[in-house]
Amino acid sequence: MINNPLNSRYSQVVNVLIFIFPIVINSLQVVGDIVLFILAMMGIYVGISQKLSPFHIKEIKVFSYLTFGYFTAVCLSVLFSGQVAELAHYIPRDFYFLFAPFIALALFKAEINMNYLIAGAKVSLLVIGGIVIYFGDTGVMNAGVFGNLAVLLFFIVLAFSQHESFKRKIFTFIPLLFGFIAIISSGTRGAWLTCLLLFGVYLYFIFKQKNKLSLKSKIIYLFIIVITFSVAILNEPLQNRVQSGYTQISNWIEGDQGQPLLV
Repeated sequence: MINNPLNSRYSQVVNVLIFIFPIVINSLQVVGDIVLFILAMMGIYVGISQKLSPFHIKEIKVFSYLTFGYFTAVCLSVLFSGQVAELAHYIPRDFYFLFAPFIALALFKAEINMNYLIAGAKVSLLVIGGIVIYFGDTGVMNAGVFGNLAVLLFFIVLAFSQHESFKRKIFTFIPLLFGFIAIISSGTRGAWLTCLLLFGVYLYFIFKQKNKLSLKSKIIYLFIIVITFSVAILNEPLQNRVQSGYTQISNWIEGDQGQPLLV
């Protein structure tokens, strides 16, 4: 069957790359690009050696057509705009979508161990939290992208922490705290509003399973909530962003709709 994973060494390499990627995506973007390039080359090798196409495999066919279609649409829109020279700018930026089907093929043919992704996400939260604590900002990365990626990594770790032992939950709390600091310190209102919204949804589903939660788990979740809101209340940049958002919404309601709501 075409969905059988390749040998264990191949899967091990893919899992190591999966571990590295979340660590570097928000801190060393060049290394992240290299990881994606390696996965793409592995997918191309698998496709050629086993005569497989990501566009013909049921599980990844839709994803492959969507990503390749997006890349094609970008190229066509630039061509029809009459600015052919701009292709040199847009194509390198959107190469991810061109190679995405082969990255999906590389992952599809490996036996993925989710523990590598979770461990990488935890290390990444520690790294990005350390960046904002040390530098006071998001470094060279765009604050919006930084904040949104921090939210994604935060909830990957949080979601899988539900199945961890009590001792591992304690150690998981540290990356989560660093991740939350990174989110609110990014200064991106969209990121921390999304974080609070998803956090509420997460708690709803967690306490909906209240009969499955031990007393220790309930104490941990309550502790995380208290610490999270304590950090939020004491964070000056977050307070400024909330005040700014409140002022903009008030002006918009009162009729001054010319001022856009910044994210």
